[in-house]
Amino acid sequence: MDNSTLEETLVQLEGPSGLVMWEHFIFFTNAFVVPSVGVVGFVLNTLGIMTLVHMGVNTSAMVYMLLLCLGDTVSGFVDAILSVGLSAWKRDLYTINRWTCKVLKWINYGTTCSTQFILVLLTFDRVLAVVTPHKYRTLKQNLSYPLIASGVVIIVSHVLIGGNLYFFDLVNGVCSQGEYVSVIGGIVYFHYSTSFVYCGLPSALLIVFNAVILVYMRKNASQFKKAKSGREGAITRVLIMASMAFLVFTTAAMSLLYFGLFYLQPKIEQDPYYTVYVTGVLQLAELPSTMNVSFNFVFYLLGSNIFRNGFKSMLVQILRPRTIKKPREDTTTSNNVTAN
Repeated sequence: MDNSTLEETLVQLEGPSGLVMWEHFIFFTNAFVVPSVGVVGFVLNTLGIMTLVHMGVNTSAMVYMLLLCLGDTVSGFVDAILSVGLSAWKRDLYTINRWTCKVLKWINYGTTCSTQFILVLLTFDRVLAVVTPHKYRTLKQNLSYPLIASGVVIIVSHVLIGGNLYFFDLVNGVCSQGEYVSVIGGIVYFHYSTSFVYCGLPSALLIVFNAVILVYMRKNASQFKKAKSGREGAITRVLIMASMAFLVFTTAAMSLLYFGLFYLQPKIEQDPYYTVYVTGVLQLAELPSTMNVSFNFVFYLLGSNIFRNGFKSMLVQILRPRTIKKPREDTTTSNNVTAN
């Protein structure tokens, strides 16, 4: 069952009333809630890009933050608007043919993983700033290194998730695991692509790197107290907030996936109606995933006066009415005219 058939299911389904209510809830979530969060995230990430450019992207950390906003914008648009919203309202792009299924699943997973590993790169940049502050003063001025590192991460993420081009296929009009994939193979690839690449590896790296940052900040409390009001201190604070949000949203999404696949799905053999519950839970996992790429800019604003002031300054510059200066009158010419 896919999003494009949800409305038909609401009419055709014969089963417990609770099941129909569940279908209504899932359709409402896919048709309105997830796309709305995606649109809000698109606007917020765009404002984040504008604010960072206005403030001046003059350090490696600012480059990473700009790339993270750009990546979140693309990822949120693909996940929430194209994948979920358009599927609910018009046509499931994944079901056009088997190659759109394969390629879009690859792009979907690849863009999401890329932004998550760019967040890891930004965190590692903060580790360098905290652990080796003297060497970092030179490194942060090299704006090419974050661009190269991010480019490598984007390529590697899409290579790591390249198995989607084989794993997914169009089966009975639904983009899902191909019939040629064995049960064991499906379980192994799910844990590799989702449990490890999407969740486990970036989460583990973020926990380790943030732990290092917090330990060093505690050991050198007096040093960081002086830098707290500066831009570097602001970047560190908002980064920790964004990392914690990533862990919360990713844990929520993974919990829903595990609940649907490993608790509800085995019950389908006993009761076929559980197919609807499984499909709904898996679709509901898109909500925390979308929230994960939508609200980083909010953490930027909450975490520091510097970013709030930069945002306000950017708005004032945009909204302030532009005054047209009148050309100065040539006094020499004016005097000549008066004399004549």
